Amino acid sequence: MAKGGKSKTKPVPSSNWKKLLPTIAPKKDAKKRKTDDFEISPNYKGFNKKQKLEKLKAAKLQQAVKKEEESTTKTTTKTIPDKDELWFADDIDEDTLKTVYATKTTSKEQRLKKKAIVAEMEAASGEAAKVGKYVAIDCEMVGVGPGGIDSALARVSIVNYNGAVVLDCYVKPQEKVTDYRTKVSGIEPHHIESEE
Repeated sequence: MAKGGKSKTKPVPSSNWKKLLPTIAPKKDAKKRKTDDFEISPNYKGFNKKQKLEKLKAAKLQQAVKKEEESTTKTTTKTIPDKDELWFADDIDEDTLKTVYATKTTSKEQRLKKKAIVAEMEAASGEAAKVGKYVAIDCEMVGVGPGGIDSALARVSIVNYNGAVVLDCYVKPQEKVTDYRTKVSGIEPHHIESEE
């Protein structure tokens, strides 16, 4: 006996354990998956719930767009003529010809593409969500003064190079708004009258 009154022998596994062991042991010929073979799972604890949902929505929309594109290319295929066949094609590049002679997309396909782009922009996180070197800005104006002739800023939106929203807010003009220009700007009185 060893010190302390305990023996150093290992316990012997039971017969049930001996039967179970071969079924749960890893197989020798099974290949280990490399870390490059998969992306980070949306279940990864570093993402919050909103980001997970946005990434899943973006992925579903992209799959829908791909299916629509595949179905349209299978049904209608248009050949792009060579530059030699066209009398006016001396000063036209190949990309322009592809754009002109490409199959036309339906309004449903255009909506799906737009939704996929917006979902991808909203799902941007990490490096893609940083401001970066390039930004785009859009301003919406409302009419102020007599007849709404003068313009005043009512909304400003800024996105980065990847399309991630950096800033999107309403601005309350100092003058009284006389024309909201809702058809063009999309701005209604409740947008700029709130104190947010």
